This record gives sequence, structure tokens and C-alpha cells, in this order.
Amino acid sequence: LVLGVKWPVFWRYLPHLPNTRFIVTLRHPYEVIASFRKHGGRLRMGLEYDTAFNRRMNAQLQRATSSLARRRVLLFDYIHERIVPFLSRPNVLAVRYERWFSEADSIRAEISAFLGVELREGLAKIRRPAPSDLSARERDLIRSECGTAAALGYTL
Repeated sequence: LVLGVKWPVFWRYLPHLPNTRFIVTLRHPYEVIASFRKHGGRLRMGLEYDTAFNRRMNAQLQRATSSLARRRVLLFDYIHERIVPFLSRPNVLAVRYERWFSEADSIRAEISAFLGVELREGLAKIRRPAPSDLSARERDLIRSECGTAAALGYTL
């Protein structure tokens, strides 16, 4: 069984499915947090969807701060703090989103080797997103509050 995760909310499955291969897409904190804001709805508020699955996390995030901008950073960290311990496991392949635009062939080869199947060009099309439109204040907030960027290999 293979589970490819573009949005890493499925981190909850990592400890429970040790024989499942996971492809986890990582993306720069600036881009993810800007996406939360742009997406609107609960993500804009720094919360996940209102399901039983997310209620404890959402309650913790709401107690932590009333600032939506800060809560978006805390949401990013909450999820990634729980992903980082699994990234070195043999059943987890971390793929940096940014690499698709400069190293697509290498990424396909890595995924093919990880899954034991051949991936051909053209099966998936990934469009380069517009650059994030974070303000200087938002970038400063992320730099001061985001604790997982370095562990994920990102410089702020």
C-alpha cells in the first residue's frame, strides 16, 4: 500500500501504518502559510477543517492566540512537529515541492525507486505557483515564530 500526501494532514497515519510507504511533500513555510491566508475559511483563521479528527488541535491553536497571522504559523508548526520524527524512516520519502521545477526527472527517479514502479513524465502536471505575497511583517512573524523550518531544511 502506498499513500502519497500533498497536504501533510495525514501525518496522523504515520505512526499507525509502519508498512505503508508515504510520500510526504514539504514546502517552504512562507509559501504554505501564505497559502493558508489565501485559501480562506478555517485555514485563513489558522485552523484545520472542523471535523472530529481536528477538534483537539484546533482548540489548542485557538487557546494559544487570537492572532490569525500567528495562528497560521502555529498550525504549520503543529503539523510539521509531528512529521519531522518520521522523515528519516525507510517507509517515508520526503519530496520538496520546490524541486519539481528544477529537478523533475530526479524526483521521478527517486519516487520510482521508492515505490518500485516506473513513473513516466506527464502523469502529473505541477504548475509553478505565483510567489507568495507575504508582507514584511508576516515574514518577520514567521521568522520569529516558526520553529520547524530548520528541521525541514528551510532557511527563513
